Amino acid sequence: MSESKDFYIENGNTVFTKDFLSRRGYCCKNGCRHCPYEFTNNKKVISLVPSWTETLIQAGVNVVGRTKFCIHPKKEALEIPIVGGTKNVDFKKINNIDADLVLLDREENRKEFLQNIKQRCFVTNVRSVEDVKISLIDLNRILKNEKINEYISFFDRVNLDLAYAYKITDIPGVLQWIKKPNESIDNIVYMIWKNPWMAMGRKTYISSVFKLLGFGDEYIKSEDKYPEINIQDLDKEKTIIFFSTEPYPFEKNIHEIKELGYFSALLNGETYSWYGYRTIQLIKSLIK
Repeated sequence: MSESKDFYIENGNTVFTKDFLSRRGYCCKNGCRHCPYEFTNNKKVISLVPSWTETLIQAGVNVVGRTKFCIHPKKEALEIPIVGGTKNVDFKKINNIDADLVLLDREENRKEFLQNIKQRCFVTNVRSVEDVKISLIDLNRILKNEKINEYISFFDRVNLDLAYAYKITDIPGVLQWIKKPNESIDNIVYMIWKNPWMAMGRKTYISSVFKLLGFGDEYIKSEDKYPEINIQDLDKEKTIIFFSTEPYPFEKNIHEIKELGYFSALLNGETYSWYGYRTIQLIKSLIK
């Protein structure tokens, strides 16, 4: 920090400047004299990202539009108008809604949305657990929401570099074990699609969650974010395949999965791919 730019000394006390507090990105609730944050829940937001829709609703933000995939929390989501899906939206519907902000994500939504939406847009790029905090800080510079500020403070209190030493058979979100591993595993395949088989690779939010559980890049073999997989090439003795419930509904293919003969389980996709509020809930469950 630089004196005069970031702080000054007054009567022996350190006083942070407004510029420094703004760059920090959130309120520490210590009553700083030059605090730039004025909390409100009055901003009206259209959210085109299911994870963020849930996060905003839980924070008390006034969500005035959503996609058909924005289904949580169920009761509140049902009362919000649908403007389409995450890849195809009704721009006329969006542009006719009185909204202060439209929230998108680089991977969830299409780039051309920005050319057709007349309201102010905010685009996140969540690729890791750490990115969740960064996105919340940037978003709250606009929304100035007190609950989101609390979410940011939560991330400040936890060590995201700490890997929780889970056994592969004890990881959260397992809906059904199809074949439990009884030997050491050195390859994790998180399957997200069929025809062709597609899995999760490194540098994704999902791989970041596995890293948090103690399974880092040494367990995720592909450098591609979402590689196509030839299942026959996988070592049956060292590989475990987790079949996610989304985006492909693998729960409808349990019999076929059993016939593959791999160590495998059906995983709740929301546990591993939904971020924001879900990230916080997951971390809280890990540190209990």
